[in-house]
Amino acid sequence: MELKWLIIVLFIFSLVSCIKKDVPNKSVDSYEEYRLNILDKNIVSNVTTFVFKNQDTEIDKLELTYLGNIITIKEDTLRIINSINYFGLTANNLRASSRIYIYNTTKKLLGYYNVGSIDCLPKEILNNQLFFYYNNEECNVSTFVSLKDSIPNQLFIECKNQLGDLYQFEK
Repeated sequence: MELKWLIIVLFIFSLVSCIKKDVPNKSVDSYEEYRLNILDKNIVSNVTTFVFKNQDTEIDKLELTYLGNIITIKEDTLRIINSINYFGLTANNLRASSRIYIYNTTKKLLGYYNVGSIDCLPKEILNNQLFFYYNNEECNVSTFVSLKDSIPNQLFIECKNQLGDLYQFEK
């Protein structure tokens, strides 16, 4: 009788151990330590790439660029990071999410703009402003965005003929 129960318990245990457990996807916040590392390095315009391995064959790559600082009218310092997260099953079929992260001098995340594509990220900081430039057939306009007075709740980046993209600031 005991052998029968032992076989049943072993059988159930083997079934349970074979079931694939759901592993939650890396949330955006799980990349925070990498963004903070970029702030610590304090190297402007340097692209740093992190490649993450997971149990599946899925590709997960994070590219971070520290654009530098913007000084506000209140003399606060805003630290700006461009973030591109590439993900997908194969290198030929990757998707990307792009964000502009804004931190203060104590490395506290103030928020971010979730922009459309990698082309929608600012190219650099010029004259204490974010500089956006589209250079393709559909869009050929440059836009300067000032954060000097405050961080705008919405960010409008012109594309052509006063049309463009509007991005919401997320806290």
